[in-house]
Amino acid sequence: MQKDPLVSVVLPNYNYSTYIQKRIEGILAQTYPYLELILLDDKSTDNSVEIMRRYESHPKVSTIIVNEENSGSPFVQWEKGISLAKGKYIWIAEADDEALSDFLKSCVEALQANPSASICYTSSLHIDSNDVVVPHRHKPTRTEGYSVFNGMEFARRNLYWRCYIENASGAVFRRDAYDRIQSKEWINMRSSGDWLFWSLLALEGDVIRIHTPLNRFRIHTSSVTANAKKRVRKYLEDAYIINTIEEKLQPPVSRYRHCMRTGQLYRFIRKYVDPEQKQSAISGVKAILHEPYWIRHLEALNRLLRWIPFTASMKRDALPDTYTW
Repeated sequence: MQKDPLVSVVLPNYNYSTYIQKRIEGILAQTYPYLELILLDDKSTDNSVEIMRRYESHPKVSTIIVNEENSGSPFVQWEKGISLAKGKYIWIAEADDEALSDFLKSCVEALQANPSASICYTSSLHIDSNDVVVPHRHKPTRTEGYSVFNGMEFARRNLYWRCYIENASGAVFRRDAYDRIQSKEWINMRSSGDWLFWSLLALEGDVIRIHTPLNRFRIHTSSVTANAKKRVRKYLEDAYIINTIEEKLQPPVSRYRHCMRTGQLYRFIRKYVDPEQKQSAISGVKAILHEPYWIRHLEALNRLLRWIPFTASMKRDALPDTYTW
């Protein structure tokens, strides 16, 4: 009798033939043996499908689906894979990323030890197209053990400000927690669907962070995220997510924190959006978050004051660990 739970690994792909064979082999070589692999291709124009078909007879490959038309969104593919999944836990393993061989085993063991947790994610190293590790701004303060956070507080202190779970490949989540989510609006998003997805999941239970970097997140020179920063739609999606988190948090977000978050969003619009589209983005965000554009001045003043020693208490507190192992 199998004691360990099945993990469904969803591998969505679009034109990543350069990496997909290595990715599939890495998943099949995971030290955690109880997995099914679901391969999804979004009508690639390279030879990705040919490579995927080589694994049709592999006992761990449960499904291979090739779209007749491109879906236009990675999140549509995520949802399709989740709907096909049979496992207790789900890992969305993006086709161009990599994982250490004990990634899945470490995540499952942490989730099994903490039944109230809805997500387990690990620290990540960033790699370029040649597998060379590159520096990134969010460096982990610890590299061993793991911590468990209350999901509501994790959303309040972290996900309210940005998508702390920056790479889907670095996370495993509980299927029943996903099934409790009522809103599926993340599927319709083009830029920030992952941020809303992890936020809604975090509100369904605790969040585990494994400090060891077991995931390797590939950063491309022309990334989707970098291009999205210039588009109005991204900021409307971000405003919707901020509003959604505020509606679900108990106790509610303070007026001060709401103003700071809105001001930060306006600052990003001013910095990244093309001048001819800037007013459209500002008007859209104002309609969603109900704050005037001058709030950005208050947020800028707050950032300035944080450098002065006697105002250090104005800084956002670091999220305390619920448990540390």
